[in-house]
This record gives sequence, structure tokens and C-alpha cells, in this order.
Amino acid sequence: MELYAKYLKETENVDCVYTNEFFITYLVENDNVYIFDAYSIPEIRGQGKVTGTLKKMIEEFKQKGYNYMFSSTSERKSGFEKSDEIHLKLGFKFTGRDENEPYIKNYCYDILGE
Repeated sequence: MELYAKYLKETENVDCVYTNEFFITYLVENDNVYIFDAYSIPEIRGQGKVTGTLKKMIEEFKQKGYNYMFSSTSERKSGFEKSDEIHLKLGFKFTGRDENEPYIKNYCYDILGE
């Protein structure tokens, strides 16, 4: 995973938080954060490890003065219902479906406006 994280940073300027059980990829741009992917191995799902890490990330981004965190879920991926639930539980607001790809649901978290 370390090599892949280096690859993402070098080729796309995307950062990656990871352990041997999960990863979260994201991009910081213009005082906003864009979450691209989050994945955990089946054995730890439901234990709150990814959610806890996202909470810590939100707090760090708040300390740094970032404005918004954007994310999305895809109804084409298995487990999207749980992903939607986690977004809402964390305080993300549903902002609508992608007009070109209606199976994509978009979310936004107001980091400074908590």
C-alpha cells in the first residue's frame, strides 16, 4: 500500500491514509478536501475504524482552516447503502445526484461551519 500511496501522490497529488486493514484517498485543493475512495477489509467492517479515522481527518482539516469536504457514493458499488449512512452520520449533507451519472450521490461537509 505504501508504494501505491507514493504513486498516487506523485502522479495525481492524491494523499492516502492507510493501515493494513483500510485506506482512504483524498485530495486537498483550494482549501477544500475531496474524498475519492475508502475501503476496508470485510473483517473489520462495522467496527468504526474508517469512520473514526474520517472524524480525526475532519478535526485536522478544521485545525488547518479548510472549508469543505466533498465526497460521493456510487449505487453501482456494493455497500453503497452503508456508505450513504456513514456520510450522513458524520454530518455530510446530501447535495444531489450527478447530472451526467445519476447513480452517483454527492455529499458535502462544512468543516468550519460545524
